[in-house]
Amino acid sequence: MKIARVETTAHWVDWCNWLFVKITTDDGLVGWGEASLHGALRSVVAAVEELGEHLIGQAPPGPSGTGAACTTPGAGAAGRCSPPR
Repeated sequence: MKIARVETTAHWVDWCNWLFVKITTDDGLVGWGEASLHGALRSVVAAVEELGEHLIGQAPPGPSGTGAACTTPGAGAAGRCSPPR
């Protein structure tokens, strides 16, 4: 099973904005997350889309592993997200 798509959906509700992230595997498994940051939605969308490009083709590391994979020391220097150790 590999990550096939990372998609974002933005919604504006009253005083805040919401950014939902949908990750789909090649097996059809779907996971949802929320990545809102009030007042900087376009920046967060850009960050999620850029990190998402590096997740495509990788095995999903689990519920808490994707965030850790993209924030481990050296992940930015390597220019990609890597599976947690």
